[in-house]
Amino acid sequence: IEAEGLELALTESVYRPSHDTFLLAATVTEIVKNNLKALHPPLVEIGSGSGYVTFNILKYIPYYTILVDISPCAVITSWLNAKKNSLDWCVDVVQCESASCLRSSIAELVFFNPPYLPEEVHNFYDLAFCGGSNGIEVWQSFYGNALRICRKPCLVVFVFSSLQNIDAMFSYILDTCSSIEILDCQYFFFEGICTALVRCDR
Repeated sequence: IEAEGLELALTESVYRPSHDTFLLAATVTEIVKNNLKALHPPLVEIGSGSGYVTFNILKYIPYYTILVDISPCAVITSWLNAKKNSLDWCVDVVQCESASCLRSSIAELVFFNPPYLPEEVHNFYDLAFCGGSNGIEVWQSFYGNALRICRKPCLVVFVFSSLQNIDAMFSYILDTCSSIEILDCQYFFFEGICTALVRCDR
């Protein structure tokens, strides 16, 4: 497919870029543009899927970025798309759960669009959509690893949905970091999706 100037290969088991993907991409791209002098590579995307979010950033600013996904299909897809868009020179793609394979304290900006439907994973295809019984179990894994691999102070940016247990999510965040800011939201007949920026200096 063609998406905002990027050529993307997709498979049925990899999440197709949608409203939440585009929302996160626009948000993170703006944050990177506004913090060019303060940010140092690498950037890290957890749950890269097709790689669209990272490649949208790299169209404008060629920061070295590490993409991580648990799905071998997503890892292959992200790497193919990096090559299709001539961005493979500034990315590495790694397969592991969340960011558990990365060293601690390596990044200043981590971003992710986690699976957030409040359902358990029953098969391989569900990995791209289901976030656990409250919709935040996968998010907790992503967020916890994001804090571990971040150098302080750090920025963590992610998408969340009104379908998730937002009270539990925000409580968890404020127990670990100094602030959370809601940056942008879109509303549909069945849910609202927003991007959030967490600043963590402790």
